[in-house]
Amino acid sequence: MLRDTSLHATIQRVCAERGIQPAERLPWEPLTRRAFQTEQLAAVIHERWAGRYDHAQPEPRVNTWIGQHLANPTGHPALFLSGTTGSGKTHQAVAAARVIASSRFGGPYTWAATTHPDLGDELRPRSDDSHEHALDRYLNADLLLLDDLGAGMTTPWMTDCVQRLVDRRWTRRMATIYTTNLPPDQLRAAVGDRVYSRLGDTTRVTLTGTDRRWTA
Repeated sequence: MLRDTSLHATIQRVCAERGIQPAERLPWEPLTRRAFQTEQLAAVIHERWAGRYDHAQPEPRVNTWIGQHLANPTGHPALFLSGTTGSGKTHQAVAAARVIASSRFGGPYTWAATTHPDLGDELRPRSDDSHEHALDRYLNADLLLLDDLGAGMTTPWMTDCVQRLVDRRWTRRMATIYTTNLPPDQLRAAVGDRVYSRLGDTTRVTLTGTDRRWTA
């Protein structure tokens, strides 16, 4: 049983017993909330892309969309990055996602990232029916990065899910970043007319150049 009736006195006694000097400054500056969230975001990006895009920065056209989106999210909800393989689409998508997510620090804000092939794997029917809820976090994320749209094998179930995902985010004007290396006719054939139509009023940026992975 504590003999001290004063909480302050008790704290002083315990600190003295353990050699703690309450008046001393910490050997480091405690993180602010924003700094902590920035570190968390950086850690998630590092893990998700194995460090490849840790220092990704948006190019001018992408930066313009970011500014427009932050000023008027429902007026500029989606970015569509197209270009040949290795032209920097994922690099720019991650850079944009980082800026937007970090601008929302201080309040409840969720973001998610996946590729079309990875989404297809998550949605593949399983005996435990876990696939039935795999789409939920992508439907509801405040910001979604959907990479390599139209890539990989497709099934009627996958087509329905992608249509549901794109339609929901288009209807609700939710922040979404798409990338694809398919030309328009091939993309339309891969995702269907309804999905393709809903990509029509995105902010479109086409990246050009040789494959960076071969020239690096």
